[in-house]
Amino acid sequence: MKLFSTMGLLATLSLLASQAVVAQPTNKGNPKANFHSPRAQDLSPINFQAAVVDSAIPTLVLFYSHTCSNSRRLIPTWKDVTESFQNSRSVQFAEVDCTWDNSYKSFCKESGIKGYPTPMMFVKGKAPVECTRYESTEEMTACINSAIGA
Repeated sequence: MKLFSTMGLLATLSLLASQAVVAQPTNKGNPKANFHSPRAQDLSPINFQAAVVDSAIPTLVLFYSHTCSNSRRLIPTWKDVTESFQNSRSVQFAEVDCTWDNSYKSFCKESGIKGYPTPMMFVKGKAPVECTRYESTEEMTACINSAIGA
């Protein structure tokens, strides 16, 4: 005994398909999405050298952890700073999630990152400079301006 005839099965599938909800893309599965500023490059250990160290443009890199409450508190300031330099060609911005996986953890440790968040300015030919005061947009902007000589 068949539970569904061919026509009945097709009609049922058609009805289910017409009522299906199309899944919308979300950032819920990507904890890095909340940190990302549209003006900042999301870097990995693989592209860091070319994007930052070898770049002729000074770069402010935010080393952070997506699980760190201090990093999360910095999000609004980070986004404000990157947006305030939106039309500037004198500085670029990048982000590295030091806890994304083991390769990121090793890279950050080898780079001397000991805590999160750690904003650092990279200027080609100079040693990186840690921005030790970064709780406000003004403090982070002062770090940038000091590094680029503005």
